[in-house]
Amino acid sequence: MINKAQSSRLFPKKGRSGYYMLQAMRKAMTYAVNKYSPVCDRGTILDYGCGCSPYQSLFEPYFDEYKRADIASAEDIAIKLNNDGTVPLEEGSCNAVVSTQVLEHVNDVDVYLSECNRVLRSNGLLFISTHGYWKYHPSPTDYWRWTRDGLIKKLKSHGFKEVETLGLISPEASGIQLFSIHYENKFRGSIKRLFRRFTHSIMWLFDRYRLDNNDAGVYVCIMQKCAVQPDS
Repeated sequence: MINKAQSSRLFPKKGRSGYYMLQAMRKAMTYAVNKYSPVCDRGTILDYGCGCSPYQSLFEPYFDEYKRADIASAEDIAIKLNNDGTVPLEEGSCNAVVSTQVLEHVNDVDVYLSECNRVLRSNGLLFISTHGYWKYHPSPTDYWRWTRDGLIKKLKSHGFKEVETLGLISPEASGIQLFSIHYENKFRGSIKRLFRRFTHSIMWLFDRYRLDNNDAGVYVCIMQKCAVQPDS
């Protein structure tokens, strides 16, 4: 059953500020889940920094258990993260980890990715997304933006190998999104919604011809834990 918070992220309304990015995320995550989740052999998936877990309904049919973990101040969370951001779960206890739009908010990226690796079984999958270009949006903090090369390098340094990376929203479309976010508050009501829909249409035109996995506003990476770790 999808709750209201999940529905607002999974099925955003046209005219909403983040509509274009959210619908692109839904399409990318649906593709990634349907293509790669069957190889996880069910078991447990950890939603690490889950928030409202917007993509829970996509993953759940492929797993026996869906575990949600977030900081202690979050509401309705079964697993509270330790003060240092680590997860109170046993090593190798998860078949997969999902992390959507979390990494840019993480204080210590190395601790976070080390934990993703630690809780995964050998050859387990990490589904992770984060921003290349986006506005400042603290929740409760906002530290990082990534290039594809930098993101993949960091992930590989923590014992993962790249399976597939999807780039969502071209640089041009990202620029229009930032322009729209800045100027939309000059309008009200239906005019604001029309302004957003107009800019989203322009973004779609750019993405139809200029979308590039190597330079994007959002990256969705499917990574696999290496059977042999770098320091072993």
